[in-house]
Amino acid sequence: ELAVFEFPEYCKPGYVPFAFTAGGDYWCWAPHLGETGHAPVLLCYHDCNEADFWAPDLAGTAYRQVLYHCAEPATTQDERQFRCRLLRRYVQDLRPIWRAGWLDRIQCLAAKSTADERLLAWGEAQGIIAADLGSQYVERRILWMED
Repeated sequence: ELAVFEFPEYCKPGYVPFAFTAGGDYWCWAPHLGETGHAPVLLCYHDCNEADFWAPDLAGTAYRQVLYHCAEPATTQDERQFRCRLLRRYVQDLRPIWRAGWLDRIQCLAAKSTADERLLAWGEAQGIIAADLGSQYVERRILWMED
């Protein structure tokens, strides 16, 4: 489906879709916005002319998603235990592409008590993203559709 995909005519050129959300938004690389050889990942909303700078690359996108998962509530003990098992699995499986500091942070979160409904507060997750990926990935938006 992505091989023949074309954005509507009101979308600006230069965005390369690689996935879709369940809500119909686009995950895109934006090579024209990155340094040579790097294409930041943007979350391009289907119903908004602005896109969020999400991460500097695909590895950073996975890291950010895991941090957000830690900020979501897990209401039962079973959900909290499952979340910690998932975090340990992420550390194991993503070791080849994640930075050592990211691995350490997620490993520490996986070791936290399963009594806590959230492993991170939302603002805490945002602060980690700004520190580890860059503040532009928390604050920056860009017009990706024509007005």
